[in-house]
Amino acid sequence: MSMNGEYLRVTGAELRLALEDPDWAYEFANSWREAIDFADDAGAEWDGRDPAEARQRFLTTHKAWEVIAFLLRRASFPIDVVMGEHTLGDDSDWGYGPARYLTAQEVAQAAAGLAALPFSALADGVALADLAAASVYPMIWDEPEALQWVQHWYEPLPTFLAAAAHAGDSVLVWLD
Repeated sequence: MSMNGEYLRVTGAELRLALEDPDWAYEFANSWREAIDFADDAGAEWDGRDPAEARQRFLTTHKAWEVIAFLLRRASFPIDVVMGEHTLGDDSDWGYGPARYLTAQEVAQAAAGLAALPFSALADGVALADLAAASVYPMIWDEPEALQWVQHWYEPLPTFLAAAAHAGDSVLVWLD
């Protein structure tokens, strides 16, 4: 079983509801993930959710979440876009611990910072041996194209956060 980094854009009203009812938030987030999965498999909407809107609201960094976090920490990035800044609920478990979130202000700050941080700068000077030595998940650092694989999963993240910032959205973050 793999651990995947997941993101869902939420409006201010949706964030307030999520904070009041983390179980509702879990179901809401899963409905968007299912919409993506269904659209990818069948090319159609799921439960009334438009596939195009689902792709705008939901993002996965797949198994690259920890290496992205490693690279961002190495760059002293000020916002934890991988694990979120705040816990959503005290005891919710969304797969591998509770969901977390970024406020709209943190999303805007993160989006601005990531816009100035292309993957090439983020990965500059990082050797695959460094990632292996640090036991960064997933342990694929013996594969020569491993950093290109990470780049594939990282590159949508700045765009996703920029769109969320533009809309004034917050973002739920979790591992499943």
